[in-house]
Amino acid sequence: MKKLFLSFFTVVGLLFHSTLLPAQIIVSNSVVTEITKTFNSLFNGLRRGDVQTIQFYFLPEEYARVKVLVEQNSDYPRFLKNFYRGATLRIGQIDSVLSAPNEVIGEFIVDFPGGETLVTRMRLSRDDSGTWKVKKILADHNDQGEPSGAGHR
Repeated sequence: MKKLFLSFFTVVGLLFHSTLLPAQIIVSNSVVTEITKTFNSLFNGLRRGDVQTIQFYFLPEEYARVKVLVEQNSDYPRFLKNFYRGATLRIGQIDSVLSAPNEVIGEFIVDFPGGETLVTRMRLSRDDSGTWKVKKILADHNDQGEPSGAGHR
């Protein structure tokens, strides 16, 4: 009886706890298609040195980190055009974020003509209009883009 009672409370506790968590994005084919379109548009903006497109696909908090470089360096568009010349984009793994209902983490993989590959992991957030935007460029594979101290147990 004691075991049954404990099992009952465990199940009820798990059900109650899960209702407190926000519903995470299910990475369906349509979500992958949306992220692919976003990454392709961002990549094309980078290849063209199109500062307005780059700004459009970054949320204000993340854009603030590159704003001076992008807006005050008049050579930056030319640098981007040269840097991405001949490069191609691949979309890597896309994962949902447990702690946020409208966010995913995606891999933006650039293959350069010389054989180099650059993998950039980004946390993206879907805004009210349904547009995916870069919330944070992640430092490494362990970085989930959580505020300092969050997500650690």
